[in-house]
Amino acid sequence: GSLDNPNYNIGRFAGGICNQFTKVIMVCIFKLIFNNGFSVRSCFSCINVYIKISNAGLSFIKGYLQANGIFTLDDLEARTAAVSSTVDELKKKLDAQTGRMKEIRQLYEYADTYKSLKPVFDGLQKIKFAKSREKYKEEHAADLRLFYAARRKLTEEFKDGVFDRKKLSAEYSRLEQTHAADYAKFKDIRSELQTLWRVRTNIDTARHFDERTK
Repeated sequence: GSLDNPNYNIGRFAGGICNQFTKVIMVCIFKLIFNNGFSVRSCFSCINVYIKISNAGLSFIKGYLQANGIFTLDDLEARTAAVSSTVDELKKKLDAQTGRMKEIRQLYEYADTYKSLKPVFDGLQKIKFAKSREKYKEEHAADLRLFYAARRKLTEEFKDGVFDRKKLSAEYSRLEQTHAADYAKFKDIRSELQTLWRVRTNIDTARHFDERTK
C-alpha cells in the first residue's frame, strides 16, 4: 500500500526497512525521530545510508508517532501500556458477552428438555404408593435427572418459574449486535498494539546495534 495511506501498517513498514536496508538504517531513523542521544559514531555512514530511504516513508513514521503524541521512548511506553489496557478490557467484555450468549443457548436447551420430560415427571407425581414410586424412579432415573437439572437452571434464571423465550431472544439479539461492534473495535486496537510492539522491537534493535558501535 502507499505510505501516504493512513491505514498503512507502520510496523510492517518499519520491519521492512530493517530487513531491506540493515540495522544501520534503523539507527538513523530513530535517531532522527526520537533524538534520544544515540551514539553519533559513524554518523557519516548513517547519513549516507539514510539518503536511500524514502522521504515519504520517514514522513509517515514521524506522522504516525506524532499524531499519537509519541515523541520519546517514554511516550511510546505510555501509549503501548494504554492500548494494551484497552485491549484487555475489550477482551474481558467480549468474553462476558460470549459467555452470556452461551448461557442463553443452554437455557433454550434446558427449556426443550423440561418440556419434553415434563410428562415423565408428571407420571411420577400421579403415583401415590411409595413402593410404586421407587420403582418408577428407577425405571426413569436418567430422564428424571435431566428434568430436575433443567428445572433447576430455568428456576435460577426465571425466579417466577415462567420461561420467557421472547425476553431471551431479545437479549441474545442485543448481545450479538454489541459483540459485533465491540469485536470490530477490538480488532482495530489489537492491530495498533501489534504495530506498537513492532515499532518498539525495531527501536530496541537499533539501540542495541548503536551500543555495539560505540
